[in-house]
Amino acid sequence: MTPERPLRVVQAANGAEHGNGNGGGTASRIEGAALELFFERGYKSTSMRDIAQALGITAAALYNHYPSKDQILFSMVQRLHQELETALITALENAGADPRDRLAALARAHAMIHTQYRKDAHVANSEIFSLLEPGRSEIVESRQRMRDSFQAEIVEGVRRELFRVDDATVTTFAIINMGIRVAEWFVPGGRLAAEEVAGIHADLALRMVGAKPKRNGGASGKR
Repeated sequence: MTPERPLRVVQAANGAEHGNGNGGGTASRIEGAALELFFERGYKSTSMRDIAQALGITAAALYNHYPSKDQILFSMVQRLHQELETALITALENAGADPRDRLAALARAHAMIHTQYRKDAHVANSEIFSLLEPGRSEIVESRQRMRDSFQAEIVEGVRRELFRVDDATVTTFAIINMGIRVAEWFVPGGRLAAEEVAGIHADLALRMVGAKPKRNGGASGKR
């Protein structure tokens, strides 16, 4: 079973934190407290004072590390999208050339991130339009790149007569939104492990594109 774990600032052995200039684990603590509050209350209903109180520090001390609530949100949303893009790229690199394997790999990796980082993903997906510019545009571009990856495999599968879809764009959004919703209902330690959920999503994605079975009779998305 893969345990749920929060996606935090990565702290090196020397105490330096990747992705920002805050040292000593402070950024991780701040973003951890903010994540819980954003997840439970929503971004707009959480103030910098609320985050400071959750940490047991003053609001002034919090502002020394993050000048705004938006910067906290952007930091965690950016890191989640970087993690997701990396996972999708790695999945494609290991999937081979068959569009069935590649689409299944994308759907599996996408679902896995939404089970492993459930709270981060929920906040990132629900609060993207709370971000200020230019951060919002950066995240929107990241999401577009990931949609393009899914759609490219669907289009290639149709071209090679391995898939049958009415509309590649609509199917792309359907598959991606299916994965996004995992963060809303998945329960760590529940009936299905993260790996099982990810495997089911890979199978469902292939069914949604009407994938032809492979010659050996196996399905690309089988776990």
